[in-house]
Amino acid sequence: MTIVQAQAIPIRLPYDIGGPKPTFAGIPRQMEILFIRIETDTGLIGWGEAFGLSIWPATRQAFEHLVAPLIMGKDEKNISELMANLQKQLHILGRTGAVTFALSGLDIALWDIQGKAKQQSLSELLGGAKHQSLPGYASLMRYGNTDLIKHNTERALEKGFGAIKLHEQSSEHVQAARQLMGPELPLMMDVNCPWSVAQT
Repeated sequence: MTIVQAQAIPIRLPYDIGGPKPTFAGIPRQMEILFIRIETDTGLIGWGEAFGLSIWPATRQAFEHLVAPLIMGKDEKNISELMANLQKQLHILGRTGAVTFALSGLDIALWDIQGKAKQQSLSELLGGAKHQSLPGYASLMRYGNTDLIKHNTERALEKGFGAIKLHEQSSEHVQAARQLMGPELPLMMDVNCPWSVAQT
């Protein structure tokens, strides 16, 4: 099988974060997702997701103008070899950012194709399932408002989540969630790099 078509398809969806509508540079944001669609000469289609958020247009450009031309006509069966070759060809553009996001979407799509070709799930392709279930958790947005934190923590608990991740930066806000959750449920933190070493 060889790759005959490669597309980057943006999708924008409105979403509710449980508080004020998110903005970027003052512009209201939507959930922005960039899907990668790869088709082979046998008609198999694989789908991947390329991380993008507010820079999805750059990821799309990287895929369409850099990655896609390099994969047309290539055999997609040896994913590791193809991805290693692409990384070598594109290394001058860096190991993070839009090019890497485009490559990750391609990688996912190629595994999707391989699973369809072999009629196996991804877990089967990678050696078989090790667990029958995996724990999930609610990852809340950063609200910076005690009432919103309480409201969204309650919503997560009502939906059955047994663990919560916060993005808050103050102990007061973390304590608001902990009081609702009680002492036993796992509470995780991801402050997204705002603190100095001393603050940490």
